[in-house]
Amino acid sequence: MASQIDFVIATAIFLIFLSVMINFLFDFLTNYYSITTLTELRVSASNAYNALFNSKGLPTDWWNRTNVLVKIGLINDIYRRPIRVQETSGGTQSNITVNATVLLDETCDSKAYNSTIRLFDFNGTEVNMAVYNHTYCSGAYVKQANIVFNLTLRASETQFFSLYYSPETSITPSNATLGFVSSAANAVATVFPEEKFQTVSIDRLKTLRNLTYDQFIQTLAENRNFNLEITEK
Repeated sequence: MASQIDFVIATAIFLIFLSVMINFLFDFLTNYYSITTLTELRVSASNAYNALFNSKGLPTDWWNRTNVLVKIGLINDIYRRPIRVQETSGGTQSNITVNATVLLDETCDSKAYNSTIRLFDFNGTEVNMAVYNHTYCSGAYVKQANIVFNLTLRASETQFFSLYYSPETSITPSNATLGFVSSAANAVATVFPEEKFQTVSIDRLKTLRNLTYDQFIQTLAENRNFNLEITEK
């Protein structure tokens, strides 16, 4: 009788232990599956980001072609020319017009589409300006132009500006207007060498709306279901 009781107790303890182990194993497998799935998703997201935002694509002008897409890339170049304006007479110059001649694309590599040219002050605020005396490379791509804008300078003051331009053709032209005032006889504008950066291309983003799922997915080299929505405001 005692041995039967001991057997029942031992069996009960074993079953409790077994149930705890099964529960622990189930939780472990569930967590492991979740971690594995999360890791896979993170890798996929990283691969998608690198594929889209680390190159211009192949060919680099794929967005402007048909039936030749090899790889999608959403990056394009943007250029900046620093401009320094110095007051040289030792007196305040109020509301004067500065004229700077800027060589935007000496070798005509289609760098400066005319609607992309923008001027910003040192605070990052867009400055009203006018662009005239254009010399074009081809189409609407500018080789050289005069950049004209107004400002006020204190005695011996120096101000810095940044002129931006890019090859993008989908940028809306600036609606800024400029009233010409007195010429800047005592202000000297110096244009510094070009600097190149990379940014997300509006032209390429807009083209994504015209691609099929198969054309897009071949860039990612993974077969995952997703939704891609591109809206224009």
